[in-house]
Amino acid sequence: MLGKRELLTKYSNLVSSNNEEQLTQEESQIPFFRLFRQGKMISQIIAYIWRYGDEQTPEGDAARALSRYFENPGDNGKNIKRLWKASPDPNGNREDKLLYAVFPMEPDNYPDDYFFPIFNRSERTYYSFITDVNNFQGVIEDANLNTPELMRLITPFPPRPQLGELTVTATELEEWIDDREPSKVIAENPYIPTCTS
Repeated sequence: MLGKRELLTKYSNLVSSNNEEQLTQEESQIPFFRLFRQGKMISQIIAYIWRYGDEQTPEGDAARALSRYFENPGDNGKNIKRLWKASPDPNGNREDKLLYAVFPMEPDNYPDDYFFPIFNRSERTYYSFITDVNNFQGVIEDANLNTPELMRLITPFPPRPQLGELTVTATELEEWIDDREPSKVIAENPYIPTCTS
């Protein structure tokens, strides 16, 4: 199996070359595009939390509220599923407004590679959403004996490193939050969590 960064690089090269005929029929059945987009959007939410969570501003309020979904995802992720089924809307419910803070775009203006809700109904039904505070890389695991009907989507949510040149800067976080480049699915800085497995 390819390592995560190697797989993501291979995917980025495929997307940037726009050469889908290189994929076999079996490979094209795996929704890599969707998995990579979901991972990027989750990573951008975490970057937003890290960038603004210490500020006493509306952005800081939104970041702290978003953080609580990761801190307490609930049994099988029932709490965070509310966030995953939301769509950015400044006039919507609580989760819609929180996503709008990170992705301030109107539905008609979503870039082609962004979609909301982040996880569709089927995905929210068959994934168990788990947060891991000990890793910077997320994984998707097979069902196990404890949850035989659910795949486990494990999202990294480690403590934010001290902001600075040796780890990650506020500017790097802002650039990643605002990045809409389709072929770029992971941040260049390895301290920004990778949520694509």
